[in-house]
Amino acid sequence: MSELVLNIRHAAMWPASVVALAVMVVVWWTYRRTYPPLSAGYRLLLAGLRSVVVLLLGLLVLEPLVALSTERNRPERLAVLVDRSASMLLPVSSRPGESADSRLNAAREFSGMLATARDTTVTIFGFGRGLAELEGEAGLDERNLEDRTDLAGALEQLRSGAGPGWDRVVVISDGMVNAGIDPLAVPGVSGMRVDAVLIGSRPVVADLALTGIEQVAPAYEDGEVELELTIARTGEVRGLAAVDVFLDGRKVAERRVTLAGEGAGMNSARVTFDAPEAGDYWLRAEIRGGGEEWSALNNSRLFRLRVRKSRRTFLLVSNSPDWDLTFAARALAANEDWEVEMVLALENGIRRSKAGRGFRPGGMPAAAELAETALVVLHGKIHEFGRSLLDRLAARAGEGAFALVVWPAGDFNPRALPSGLASLLPSAPGAGAIVPVEAPQTPARLLTRDRYGVLDALAGGGAIDGLPPLTTVYRGVQLARSAEVLGRAGSRGPLAGEGPPVLSVRPTDGVRCALVTAQGLWRWHMQRQLSDPEEAALYFRMWRELADWLTSAEKKSPLALAPQREVLSRGMPVRLEGTISEEPVETGTVVRAFLWQTGGTGSLDTLAVRTVSLAGGEREFTVDFGVFPPGRYNFTAEASAGADTLRAGGELAVEPYSPELAEPGPDSTLLAALCAATGGRLVRGVEQAGELWSMNQVTEPVTTVIALARTSWIYWLLVVLLAAEWVLRRRKALS
Repeated sequence: MSELVLNIRHAAMWPASVVALAVMVVVWWTYRRTYPPLSAGYRLLLAGLRSVVVLLLGLLVLEPLVALSTERNRPERLAVLVDRSASMLLPVSSRPGESADSRLNAAREFSGMLATARDTTVTIFGFGRGLAELEGEAGLDERNLEDRTDLAGALEQLRSGAGPGWDRVVVISDGMVNAGIDPLAVPGVSGMRVDAVLIGSRPVVADLALTGIEQVAPAYEDGEVELELTIARTGEVRGLAAVDVFLDGRKVAERRVTLAGEGAGMNSARVTFDAPEAGDYWLRAEIRGGGEEWSALNNSRLFRLRVRKSRRTFLLVSNSPDWDLTFAARALAANEDWEVEMVLALENGIRRSKAGRGFRPGGMPAAAELAETALVVLHGKIHEFGRSLLDRLAARAGEGAFALVVWPAGDFNPRALPSGLASLLPSAPGAGAIVPVEAPQTPARLLTRDRYGVLDALAGGGAIDGLPPLTTVYRGVQLARSAEVLGRAGSRGPLAGEGPPVLSVRPTDGVRCALVTAQGLWRWHMQRQLSDPEEAALYFRMWRELADWLTSAEKKSPLALAPQREVLSRGMPVRLEGTISEEPVETGTVVRAFLWQTGGTGSLDTLAVRTVSLAGGEREFTVDFGVFPPGRYNFTAEASAGADTLRAGGELAVEPYSPELAEPGPDSTLLAALCAATGGRLVRGVEQAGELWSMNQVTEPVTTVIALARTSWIYWLLVVLLAAEWVLRRRKALS
């Protein structure tokens, strides 16, 4: 069906009609009498030619548009979204005797069938952390799997991306979505038709997986290493699970974990062995024996073990002691491997207390004492501390291998600190004063999934909500790009966004610093202790994990380079954080970073090279290598500093384990809701997805718009009409 529409710009129809009528009258008046006289037909022909010319000229003045609408049939445009998260490594079926093929292979097979369908346009995308168009089967290789599944983010990228719109979207996934928002909350998704193929089934035979390994306490020479192992059960399993522990490939311990409990659940046990000499080691724990499909992928964990020569010393320095300082001291002193001392600057003098043995007169820590101190908590009215103490702290930080916690009570201006201290804070460079205000009386939260993995051990990467409200927070906190927020106060309302930060951290070259911008953290211990004594340990564990991370900084070097995490889960991108401390950093300084492995013959295999250019004065940089398969890797970097070349390097590992593998069963809840809301269909398994293969012809309107004033043929038509009128007038000798 075709339709022709004439649209007149810049004019209403009734004025245009009046003008057209006036033109007709003028033309009629021109040819009402001629000399010599003409026949009525000849006069009518001339008047018609003149009328057409005048009308066309009038139309050109009004800028007409001619729209021709037709309909056409075209093949359906189909977008196929294939889940390429680590959970797709699990088997399609966990029933004995059935297919043990991975979900990824099944998804690859099905997407390949769609791609070869005739009379259709199919584009295949992979999604995990983000969305990427795939070219061939290499994009669905096991080495490219990622550590999270963000379906909402993939749909948003698909909807807002360049290119033609999609008639239908087919999602191939096991439904284990663990990142992003609800896909139905993405604007425009309700206008898509989304079909889904659910791949995988829950295991029928109970199975085991080693999901956690945690160091209970710091390890020292001539002492013991104590680890806590966590084993997950997919169903009811009785008996013992043997776990072997290896240190740099050498077996050092074994532990039999008692399996108990009904249905799926967790069992844990501790294992101890003699600590080796001081140094860094790769520790691997592994469930002995084979098992079913699940544990074959998820039966070992890697851990970076550090053994120190002696216990670390912590100093808590305050000129305004309160309950927060008291409970923080208790939390740190609860660890027998730390020597904690409090230094209070009071009106009647300085008092010191070591190991809770009472306060005695003393003085502020001298430079020699700070040199042997691993962590300092600076608490209270920071601007009232003597300049000499702040300068000594700045000098100690310049040596590296140092940790600092700044906890203001009252107004705080980072600019008032020595530059050597101010540059270490998580605050943004040049940030101004922050002011204490009353905290929102809504629950606070701890964020345990950050790029540095500071509090990962508390909740396995999930946020801890429902913490008691705080008493005071700070307004105007601005954080640097390399800072991470570990805790937030409650929000002031549903439209106010996230609550203000109360705990933030930032690593710099050889120093790690935390900034606490709140009062009332002691409530997190006391109120949880009254309601649930077992949860009261959360506050102590928070300080233990924070102090462990803070005191892991190494000595300062001209070029410092370290991975965001030394042990990455399968699918996590490899990222390095670096700092150049040489003076000055020239404009256009280039850092070249290499990721490499030692081959089987001892040769060095370079896997990736990245180049980062630094702007003038810029010192911090990030190197992103992307996702790499499980294994141990070395990294090095080099940068030019004048006539010298700075170099740094280290090790990291990607373990076979991923949080994606902690839950073996698929989940149809989200996919079913998405399909129902968009008018699509959910089918289970590739075998049942035959009806999704059929492609439909789509009928769509096609409109061609022509602007008459911009086409040459209308001007040629005017010339022809005027020439015809001139010829006809000459034939009759009209003047």
